[in-house]
Amino acid sequence: MLTVVFCADPLRPARVDPHFARQAAAVGELGGTVALIDHDALVSGDTPAAVRRVPRDAGPVWYRGWMVTADDYAELDTALAARGTHLVTGADRYRAAHELPGWYDVFAEVTPESTWLPRPPGHALSTAEVEKLVEPLGAGPGIVKDYVKSRKHEWAEACYLPDLADLDAVARVIGRMVEL
Repeated sequence: MLTVVFCADPLRPARVDPHFARQAAAVGELGGTVALIDHDALVSGDTPAAVRRVPRDAGPVWYRGWMVTADDYAELDTALAARGTHLVTGADRYRAAHELPGWYDVFAEVTPESTWLPRPPGHALSTAEVEKLVEPLGAGPGIVKDYVKSRKHEWAEACYLPDLADLDAVARVIGRMVEL
């Protein structure tokens, strides 16, 4: 049997988040089961509260909801396992599919040339690190993003690089992206 875990509506926690309601209805129409998680509890680190509405021993489940970090997804998997169920896509596979270093080699031929440097959140790069990142890319425009998302809504200040050869500007945009 198909069971899909959806995010609950934060204003009506016994219902599916309206953004996913049509998909949840389709699951039901196909004879599947819908379970609910509290996305806010998940991303705030209270995974037992996040999964309290998921039936125990539900078997394998799919997650369909708002984007979560790979660490939050792993916590979700652990919390579901404590209830006798598990995510069909395990935490390692989710991380590989969700974050750039995990999927880049598979899609390199259809993805702009990319470089990256693992850093803890909020950790600024040195000038030497910036130079090391852009050197293989050459001059010309580029964008800055973390492993998953860009700061496209702050395009000029934290995303777009008019010229990768301008290391001061590249460092400034990367710094702002990290700050945000």
